[in-house]
Amino acid sequence: RNTAPVASAKPLAMMWEEVTCSVCLDPFVEPVIIECGHSFCQKCISEAGKDGSSSCPVCGQKFLLRNIRPNRHLAKMVDNLRQMDQSTMKRDQCRVHGEKLHLFCKEDGEALCWVCAQSRKHRAHSLVPTEEATHEYQQEKFPVALQKLRREQLAEKLEVDTAEKGAAWKTKVETQKSRIHTEFVQHRNFLAKEEERQLQKLEKDERDQPRILGETEAQLAQESQTLQEPISELERRSRGQSTKVLRGVSGHWVRSEAWNLKELGVASPDLRNEFHVPGLKKTLRTYGGE
Repeated sequence: RNTAPVASAKPLAMMWEEVTCSVCLDPFVEPVIIECGHSFCQKCISEAGKDGSSSCPVCGQKFLLRNIRPNRHLAKMVDNLRQMDQSTMKRDQCRVHGEKLHLFCKEDGEALCWVCAQSRKHRAHSLVPTEEATHEYQQEKFPVALQKLRREQLAEKLEVDTAEKGAAWKTKVETQKSRIHTEFVQHRNFLAKEEERQLQKLEKDERDQPRILGETEAQLAQESQTLQEPISELERRSRGQSTKVLRGVSGHWVRSEAWNLKELGVASPDLRNEFHVPGLKKTLRTYGGE
């Protein structure tokens, strides 16, 4: 059996022990150094000193939280060890202790070796064999999570489709609004021009009618003047002596009987039927049926 990775893992495990916090028993996270020279995770030492005692968990010396300083040297060592883990450690080996990961912590969701399982961090947690945890995740949790993600994906697609359809519908509505506005503007322009044309025609008739009436009046005056002579002759004869009255009366009588005053028409345009609004009847029928 090839034991080279395990052998190389032993020195690495010893190096991990040098960068392990004595409070949480895990590799340092944001390591800080206190007045006595010991280092801890910033969160661990802050919780240890929050009750006011502020004593070092290792030597018991008093310290002040305001005097803690970052330990950048340890932070760099942790980063270097993590990079070395990726190239030397097997996936089923603990990166700190080099032991096989045969336990799984349900609370933290981490695979542990038997040393990690004895640490303060995991001691009170629920631990199961990695084979059992693997079976549970593959047969139960992963399928449920996958189904949920697919539903989310379907819901997201449905949301996108709905948004696209909503945008398309809004575009159609805006286009229809524009068409309606354009058609009504064109119709209003046409009606305005037609109104102007009919008003101009009516104004022309208004100007022409007095002239026509004046010409008719002049013609009537002329014919009235023409009738004045026979009227005077008949009036004179009606007052004269009998013999003079009858002299040449047949000629005057014939002329008066034959005289027929030409009838002159004096009429005004029928304004009630003169104007016409294009499309008005059709529009009234359309809206009258609604």
